[in-house]
Amino acid sequence: MPELGPEFGVASDRTYILCCHIWTYADHLIEHGEFARAAPLLVESTTLSHAMGSRYETALILGISGRLALLLGDMPKAHALLQVAVTLGREFNHQELLGHIQPYLGLVTLYEGDPEETRRLLDDSLRLCLNLQDKSFVARVCTDLAETALWEGELNEAELWLARSLTFHSNPLRIDVDQVQRVFVAASVATAQQRYGHAATLF
Repeated sequence: MPELGPEFGVASDRTYILCCHIWTYADHLIEHGEFARAAPLLVESTTLSHAMGSRYETALILGISGRLALLLGDMPKAHALLQVAVTLGREFNHQELLGHIQPYLGLVTLYEGDPEETRRLLDDSLRLCLNLQDKSFVARVCTDLAETALWEGELNEAELWLARSLTFHSNPLRIDVDQVQRVFVAASVATAQQRYGHAATLF
């Protein structure tokens, strides 16, 4: 752990600053597919959050770790981490944390075969994200709802959710994990509609 000078305050302040920078950087790495580099940083930031006794930081880091497990295909681990993160977020009613983390729990629930519970989680997440007026969160939840509709064979509904996702996507030039997921879901919907040329282009 690097040493920080006295300008950063007392030891507890320096620990907090260091913890925030580490998990923020780990989240940035995940957004850009650098999963192997992000994993040890999340472990380190988890240790720091426990040392501080910060429930918010702990919940957020657990949520980010759950998202990483989801992206790596480890559904049991992802579900366990995300469930704890969402439970903590509900306990202290932190709307932004729930808006950020709960949609990932919804996706894991979908992949585990429970679209009904997925819809409940995502509908609640959409309400939260609209209240927060965070376009990037709303765009991501709309993509998740499109994928849920696809799983249920509701292709027209899936198309509508994808269109809504693009409406809320604030930076079309930004390439990150969520953008790749949106294109993948669109390609999957096109495949289900037997629009194979369009699907191939998207894939």
